[in-house]
Amino acid sequence: MSRKGLKEFTRQYFLWILAFLMILFLFLVNLFSPGNPGRNEVIQQYFISRYGFSDLSLFLKDPSIPVFVLLSTLFSQMGFYGYQFFGFLLGTLICLISVRVPENQKFSKAGFLFVLFIPLFLRSIFVNIPFLLFGFFLVSGIYLYYKKRFLISSLIFSFLPLFGLPGVLLWIFYFILFAFKRHFRLLPWFLTGFLLTSLSGSFLGRNFFWVIQSWIDVIHTEKFKYSGTFFYLLKDRYTNIGLPVIVLFLSGIMACINPLFSKNRQDRSNALDFFILVFVPFILVFILMSFMTFKGMIEPETNTGFLSALLPLAGWISFKGFSLILRYFCNTSSLQKGFLGITSVIIIGCGMAELNWSSPTTEEKIIDQTIKWLHSENIPGSDVYYTNPGYLFHFGQNPFKRSGNTRIFNYRDMKKIPEGTVFIWDCHYGSDDCRIPMDSLVSSGKFRLVQCFSSINKYDSLNADFYESFIFRKQSCKISENMSFLKKAGKLPYQTKVLADFDFEKTCSQVNSINLTNNFVYQGKYSYEMFGYSQYSPGLVAKVSDVSDSLNDVIIRVSLNIFPIIDFRLNTAYFVLSLDSGGDLYFFQTYLLEKYNLRLWHWNFINVQFYMTGIHSFNDILRCYIQHSPNQSIYMDNMRIERIRLSK
Repeated sequence: MSRKGLKEFTRQYFLWILAFLMILFLFLVNLFSPGNPGRNEVIQQYFISRYGFSDLSLFLKDPSIPVFVLLSTLFSQMGFYGYQFFGFLLGTLICLISVRVPENQKFSKAGFLFVLFIPLFLRSIFVNIPFLLFGFFLVSGIYLYYKKRFLISSLIFSFLPLFGLPGVLLWIFYFILFAFKRHFRLLPWFLTGFLLTSLSGSFLGRNFFWVIQSWIDVIHTEKFKYSGTFFYLLKDRYTNIGLPVIVLFLSGIMACINPLFSKNRQDRSNALDFFILVFVPFILVFILMSFMTFKGMIEPETNTGFLSALLPLAGWISFKGFSLILRYFCNTSSLQKGFLGITSVIIIGCGMAELNWSSPTTEEKIIDQTIKWLHSENIPGSDVYYTNPGYLFHFGQNPFKRSGNTRIFNYRDMKKIPEGTVFIWDCHYGSDDCRIPMDSLVSSGKFRLVQCFSSINKYDSLNADFYESFIFRKQSCKISENMSFLKKAGKLPYQTKVLADFDFEKTCSQVNSINLTNNFVYQGKYSYEMFGYSQYSPGLVAKVSDVSDSLNDVIIRVSLNIFPIIDFRLNTAYFVLSLDSGGDLYFFQTYLLEKYNLRLWHWNFINVQFYMTGIHSFNDILRCYIQHSPNQSIYMDNMRIERIRLSK
């Protein structure tokens, strides 16, 4: 091929070459870097994608899962790196579409970089692939509307409601837009995604309106511990969006509004299309997410995920601002190319700086050390039981298949650990991993502690504690032997102080006779029945000074036996721990009972631990109890509330 032909080929296929090189670059860096960006965050997504068809009940966990599994499962069958390749491909397609929307502007191909290297969007390619899929549906629908492919656009928009309330808002907005543009024959196609997903749920045993019910559940769920300020989304604006994109976004707002008043009819029409299709939806969803954060209706991870899905729109608006600066401040071609080069380098630098792939995470290091020790001891994976799903990468097990799976999901599963096998306890879910407090294993007399690994630095996700992995062998041993091992390893044993103890055999200030029953009893003559107006169980109400001599690192453990006769997924019940100062509630933490996989019509033993740090005053009031909806009764027995701390 001649030089001229090569130049023409490069010019014609520049975007596809750029896309290929970018996918290859991300994949190779991800493959050969010591750490794996986002591996631990994306584990559950990967398993749902890979094993979704082996357990169809997974499809009912969220309305977006059927579409997510159908599109990603082919890649997931090739392993974890195949699933991440799907994320790279999805992110690159979004960037390619981002080039096509402002294609009539100068340097429009630079829009690829303006989206890809927004820090949060680049991280989402590794860790938030389901939300990336939401962003893909959004930008694809907008692009096809621009290209006047209205039928396909309406079909794609019909899947937006499956991704939660922000998707519902966008669906309503674009439905109204199609109606306003008199595309009445296309309006029924807006129901396609909803109808297909609702039908799939009804075939699998759910109500036909289970998708709508998922929206209602979000509206009526109060997660007070997640509430924040109205401007929470702007809290990490520099690390999530990046300063250059923010500056260009502000100028982009002017670029969106100014042409609306142009004398040129065509310019006015193009500006109005962009304003309605891109700018208005971005602002509407941003306000909705801010409101949901303010009201405590959305978790931080979900909040960040939806923001990452919106960032391509922010990138488009930023590119508008870039074009505005070119038009008014860069008169010559050399100035324009220089400004483009400087801007691109800064944006790429900001995006790469926020993607930490230089070294393994703390959790990955501990898992790798544990696996190496197991190999050195010639212990096969079939003889290893564990709670952290990170070990599934090494043992190749389906996490949703109980038979042949050595993963432990809760305290009840401990019974299936055979004598002589190994159990790995680590603090992946906190210091009572899967509601199995480490001190209960140490003092059980049934598990011998044989090895432990601890991180060098403290782990922020665990209230600035160390990330630890303890390896037990299922065999009888003396408690003193485990304590001696802990002492040699520099791990101090626990001390406990009983704060409240209810056997429900007699009435007291918190237990009325009407709540004592012998319908279902775990031990003794009576148990406690929560029913009707009894929405709050007996519990702890005390000053902090009566509980602890410290305002930091206070651990409260609640243990009890519970007998459910209702499915807690349909009737919410949860543990509650709160702190208030002078009537002003400033700490509210909950644990949903549905997370414990409780067996209906059976007694279930539950352990839960709450961690508090930064308590305001010793005079603050601490409350600990169970709250449930008054639809049905639940029974409990032998409830104990303790404070736990390491001995000095």
